[in-house]
Amino acid sequence: MPHLRAFPAVGRGATVVFAISMSVLAGAMVLERPGAAFLGTCAASALGGLRNALGAASPSIAVVSDSQAVIMTGAGARTVVAGRILDAEGNPVAGSAVRVRSEARPSWDWVTSSASDGSFRVEGVAAGKVQVAAHDIAAGSVESALLDVDEARHVVLVFDRTVEVSGVVLDERGAPVARAAVRCAPKSEAPARVVITDEDGRFALRGAAGSIDRLTVWARGFEATTISVGAVASDVIRRDVRLSAARPLRGFIVDVSGAAVAGARVSACPGKEAEVAASDAAGAFELPATVIGCWIAAYHPRYAGARPLHIADRRALVLRLGAGGVIEGTAADEHGKPIGLFSVSIASFEAEEGPPGVPTRMGETSEHWRGSFRLDDLAPGSYVLHFSAEGRVDTDSKPIEVGRGRVIRGEQIVLTAADVEDGAGAGEEPSLGASAESGETTEAGSDETTKGEEAAAPSEAEPVERSD
Repeated sequence: MPHLRAFPAVGRGATVVFAISMSVLAGAMVLERPGAAFLGTCAASALGGLRNALGAASPSIAVVSDSQAVIMTGAGARTVVAGRILDAEGNPVAGSAVRVRSEARPSWDWVTSSASDGSFRVEGVAAGKVQVAAHDIAAGSVESALLDVDEARHVVLVFDRTVEVSGVVLDERGAPVARAAVRCAPKSEAPARVVITDEDGRFALRGAAGSIDRLTVWARGFEATTISVGAVASDVIRRDVRLSAARPLRGFIVDVSGAAVAGARVSACPGKEAEVAASDAAGAFELPATVIGCWIAAYHPRYAGARPLHIADRRALVLRLGAGGVIEGTAADEHGKPIGLFSVSIASFEAEEGPPGVPTRMGETSEHWRGSFRLDDLAPGSYVLHFSAEGRVDTDSKPIEVGRGRVIRGEQIVLTAADVEDGAGAGEEPSLGASAESGETTEAGSDETTKGEEAAAPSEAEPVERSD
């Protein structure tokens, strides 16, 4: 639509209009936000272009103005279309959309809606034969034949009888499918109706009996299914729809160089509807089609997690894991001498990313020599390392934060010598002499008692003096 700045006028009482934009509404030209406007008529020579755009048969254009807009219509070039909208039982239908189209202006539509008594009235329609159509969400659509000017003043449109179509959407096992979209396709060009199933898979919709043709159902993870409604013999139609599961969604897990990664955990649709899988030796994985529309991510104990992706369709997915981190350091004794042979274990690990249940390397142990160690391919998170060596006291590191692809250098661990004397006193068996000395005190009283008893008894070698 052209942008207008001013319309030159001729003679006293002529209209002068300044506007920013122009639009057409119901056969009128509306100039929004005018700078100035006065009621009157403009000369045909000044507004010939507007007269052509409005389809005006007369050389003048009627102007109506308020503080917000200037509305122009072709004077004497219009007709009125009026009538009523009824249902199949003759009751008025309120709120139905009414469209009027004139042969004189086939590319224009004059629109309104029916009142509470079903009546409608459209003014300013371009002169000529007209066609009237009405649409209602429940009752469908109806339209008239081409009408003369006189017939167009008393139009009565009657909708077809309405019927209810209801049913349940089920999967292959017979379980209800919630939140499935059910589309009722009409036989004509009338708009289709779409409803969503409830938690029990049930749906219900109303439509004109003559317009209901077929039902098409979509649900996440299932193939679209279409069934024919068939003959409409009653006011209530029962149609259950059974869906077939869609083929699985495939994808691949690769590292930063593009090589396949096996054993990665793939997670989609966080929450109660979560779906998980693991990549095989070729890095491939499969998930049910129900994950379409969800976010998906992948994790591996030796890599940084893959950036989450949104699953928009069935195209194969490629999830790329990030580089893991590294911890480097040294292990020495209390004098600074490198430990010849020692082991390093991952004592604890708190993941920086990923859902619960993702495998980790906690508890993994490796051997190292000549006082230096290096742990590669660490998933992002906080690590505590445990160090041990023969003859040395086991030592844990402080928490070490490892980021994506980050190398932590300079970790210094001191392994002190074990207390040999304490260890020997606590662990060695007592010597025989020690045992004797140790047991002498407890056994000394017993021996003396025994010897005293033996002294009291007469010796078999000594003679016993006898008195006669």
